Amino acid sequence: DLIAAAQSGLLSSHQIDTVILDFEFGRDYQSSLSELRASQFKVGIATTRILKPNEYRNLKMILDLKPDSILVRNLGALHYLNQHNTNAIELHGDFSLNVTNHLTAQYFLSFKLSANYLSTRKNRSSQNGNHHLSTYAQFSHGTLCIRHLSQ
Repeated sequence: DLIAAAQSGLLSSHQIDTVILDFEFGRDYQSSLSELRASQFKVGIATTRILKPNEYRNLKMILDLKPDSILVRNLGALHYLNQHNTNAIELHGDFSLNVTNHLTAQYFLSFKLSANYLSTRKNRSSQNGNHHLSTYAQFSHGTLCIRHLSQ
């Protein structure tokens, strides 16, 4: 386990940028968040992939925990977090937002996302060698990630 590896010295927080917590039903984050922070790790929390009616309480709980970042997996969560993120927690767009071209990349970056992970799907223009996304691209731990150019 990650915390045991950190405590034994086999792994340090300098080797991992952020640990993303993704638990079923979006509960029980507090103890893991506390343990990881005690081991000097930056901690993010993933939203659910599907936002059902009356599940905004899960997003409020995530905001109340004040993680270092939130991995946003759906548009409803993105809109909610943009309106209620008073602690300026970094928002990262998950690949499931389906960013497949420069237009969707620009659209999602306008929502205060500090990073957006590209979809694994490719559109016709990227298959034909038209790489509009290259101005945004930055490789981060093997995942193609889009960041604002000012960062």
